[in-house]
Amino acid sequence: MGGYRDVSRASSAMTNDQAAYKELQELEPNLARQTLSLIPGEAVQPGSESLASNRLMATIAQAPQKKVQTDYADAILKYKDFIEVDYTANYIASDALVEVIRDANGASFVHYTIEPGRISAEEIDGKYEVRFQLNGRVSDASGRTVYQFDKDFPLSLTRNELEDIRAQSLSLQDSFPIVPGTYTFDLLLKNTLSKEFAGVGETLEVPGPSSPPGLGPLLLGYGAERARSDPRERVPFRVGDTQILCQTRKTFGSGESLVFFYQPTGITADLRSSGTLRTALFREEEELLSRTRPLAEVPREGVIETQSLKDFPPGYYRVRVALLDGGGKELAQTKESFEISLSPTIPRPRVMSKVVPVSGRGEEIFTTGVQLLNRGDLQAARAKLEEARALAPTRVDYAVAYAQALFRLKDYVGVKDALLPFAEAENSPAEVPALLGFACQALEEFEPAAAYYTSYLVRFGANVDILNYLGTCYLRLGNKEEALKAWTKSLEASPDQPKIKDLIESLKKK
Repeated sequence: MGGYRDVSRASSAMTNDQAAYKELQELEPNLARQTLSLIPGEAVQPGSESLASNRLMATIAQAPQKKVQTDYADAILKYKDFIEVDYTANYIASDALVEVIRDANGASFVHYTIEPGRISAEEIDGKYEVRFQLNGRVSDASGRTVYQFDKDFPLSLTRNELEDIRAQSLSLQDSFPIVPGTYTFDLLLKNTLSKEFAGVGETLEVPGPSSPPGLGPLLLGYGAERARSDPRERVPFRVGDTQILCQTRKTFGSGESLVFFYQPTGITADLRSSGTLRTALFREEEELLSRTRPLAEVPREGVIETQSLKDFPPGYYRVRVALLDGGGKELAQTKESFEISLSPTIPRPRVMSKVVPVSGRGEEIFTTGVQLLNRGDLQAARAKLEEARALAPTRVDYAVAYAQALFRLKDYVGVKDALLPFAEAENSPAEVPALLGFACQALEEFEPAAAYYTSYLVRFGANVDILNYLGTCYLRLGNKEEALKAWTKSLEASPDQPKIKDLIESLKKK
């Protein structure tokens, strides 16, 4: 900006640094502030030095070698469409554990636990309230949503209970059925009172009946006990009549026992009669112990083994399980690392889980039917949803999902049969009149279709698509005036519809 500037004009009471700062401030005030300190907001007088700023400059050469913590940025980018603005500045770190476990009937379930890194509570009427909300989404390789859910985990605590949970941490656990396939499972945790959020993502591999021989992931737990809950209830991390106690951190006390669980998959009759499973425990690369068992002796629900850690020194270890055929050839393997602490015991989190009553298998059949429908496997979805509907014929949500499968299969008469029992119910959802209207219109029954569309608009308000379908039905019935009214309302709600504009202009000219 003009080259060298003589600073001799400055007062003789100024140091050279102060005089230079005064001249630079006249040229560019923002730049002048940066010469005092690179720390935003730090107050430094001209002529003085900022130790924090000097330290920052001294370590700048090492910056490329430092690992950047990207959790917050990753979470914001991934979940920005699912969280409100007031949550974005309040990210909390969290750990999660996700396992796919097959039950005795051969159905697969996703069992998960998430442990928030911070527990924030609000005092209300002498109690400390925590309002956790879980939003889960399972998507396929194309990003299409296969299954999603929202679940609440409210807590009302005394001060002592809150301090105990903060000292021990909290584990939120749940499970849900899943159909075979490869998926991405995203879990968003929100504290709706403190406006904090956490997010985790995992890949799910769910083997099917025709999958090749393999081993599911190795689940490590700090205990196993006979389940106290009713066997008719679905409980997270329960295998048969045994509850596996586990958490996200794989650290165990030197006086504790290690429990590990795994499930062979895709086992044929020949392999079951001749194959074996080999379990080995390693410290670094040294094998400390191993045992082999015939596959024929393994329960179909999987293997639960317990190993005392009292004789093992603190350090880092690894468990490895291998599936071998009759000739000793390794077909699959699974492994997991863990740590033995100097402490004899480790504080464990307080568990808060969703226990779901299983009155028959209707809910599970319905959930997997919806997943198949979302995947586009219509015939399999129809069979599942029909089975669920037969178990609970008064459930309107079962009937709606079943009707959606029938509509996509072009069975319009079936749609009417499934939904007509709910057509007059005051509390029936919007999908009932909409699907009945679609089915009648596809069958060219335009008068009842128009009636169902009108019922939808009266009960649930304006909908552009429904208004357009209503206009089409009126036109097919020869009622141009009502068709014009419906399309005009549609255009008012959504002006960017060139085809509807053309239809309106065409009708006005006639």
